[in-house]
Amino acid sequence: MFTSILPIFLVAVVSAKVARNHEVPYQASIRSDFGHMCSGAILYKNWILTAARCGMSLRRRKVQYVVVGTNDIAGPGTSFPVEIIHVHPKHSHYKYDIAVVKLNGTIKFNDKIQPIQFPERSTKPGANMLFSGWKGPSDSNQTNNLLMRNVTSITSDACQKEIGPHLELYQICTIDNDPYRKGEEFFDGRGGPIVEGSRLAAIASISRTNNSASIHTRVYELLTWIIVTIDPDSRVTD
Repeated sequence: MFTSILPIFLVAVVSAKVARNHEVPYQASIRSDFGHMCSGAILYKNWILTAARCGMSLRRRKVQYVVVGTNDIAGPGTSFPVEIIHVHPKHSHYKYDIAVVKLNGTIKFNDKIQPIQFPERSTKPGANMLFSGWKGPSDSNQTNNLLMRNVTSITSDACQKEIGPHLELYQICTIDNDPYRKGEEFFDGRGGPIVEGSRLAAIASISRTNNSASIHTRVYELLTWIIVTIDPDSRVTD
């Protein structure tokens, strides 16, 4: 059966800011021979959760590895080669944008490196969440620092009024708590963890600028696929 260490993390942020060292111990940097590609969340001693588009891009690279225990996008931290990448079988473009990455090695947990807890329920509109990640290559004001910002979930109707497309049940729409949206503060953070309280609510998928809503992939709605992929012998049912 799938088991995990489940510590509690309670982090509060009022606007985008640089994370303190080890303030987000479940953060992972997924890298290739070109360096950092996207973010991920530590699920277990040898499993990382990220976006499917990240997994697909990583598959095309000769060098594939994951770094944990660092806030620096170029920092050494603790590195593990990638053993296998499982992309959700229904993934297409932005649909089912979720993947799990198995490491060739075992993460040793300590006060600086910890897994994040799975959600116990679906996140409701109005939930305050913490989104952490690094800037993407197209983001302005590049920095190596891990960044964090508070976001709030909104209803599907409110999301459609903002950006138009139909929202699937496994997707969640968020807006930033503070209308900062300055270039030096915005980060794409694809594949990064979006946490409600102490539990992983979503994985970052489409982060938008100009005070527009962003669309991400819910974890609770796809939890069965995640657990069965990690542990094929699990008896989890829908």
